[in-house]
Amino acid sequence: MTSVLSISRNKIMAYGGLGTPLAMIGYPIAIWLIPFYSEVTKFQLAVLADLLLIARFTDVITDPLLGQWGDSTKTRIGRRKPWIILGVPLMIFSVYKLFMPGDDVTLTYFLLWMMLMYLGSTAIGIPYGAWGAEISSDYHQRSRIVSGREAFVLIGLLISALIPLGVEVSGQNISLKEG
Repeated sequence: MTSVLSISRNKIMAYGGLGTPLAMIGYPIAIWLIPFYSEVTKFQLAVLADLLLIARFTDVITDPLLGQWGDSTKTRIGRRKPWIILGVPLMIFSVYKLFMPGDDVTLTYFLLWMMLMYLGSTAIGIPYGAWGAEISSDYHQRSRIVSGREAFVLIGLLISALIPLGVEVSGQNISLKEG
């Protein structure tokens, strides 16, 4: 029987730690973005849902492309990290533009920034998942790695879910309505 080196807890934490900020970004997009746009811009929910569907449909094209490009990338920092490094600023800037629209926001603006946000998310998520599978060839070690990543994702979801509670308890008024 061949012995397999155990992946250190620190290495699992270093890999998994990216899951926390990704979840913290994903949660408000999934929960708050559509109500925000509906209330602030008065766009109809059905129209926003249609635009979300269109934006998500771009993943049909971008997911396999970024997977293939990630598999064929060769750099001194590895084949996954460059895509994550490119995806992070794109996703962060897109989320900023989505949550801080100007007064003249249009449906095209919403669709464009949603598509770019999903492109950034794909540029991070596809290589991030593949990277976890490449850290070890052992089934049990991979299970530890993925479990560690998902634990960090849960931490990010909990933090994002608790922030509105903290704001409520603090008495701050963050209503989307003026006045």
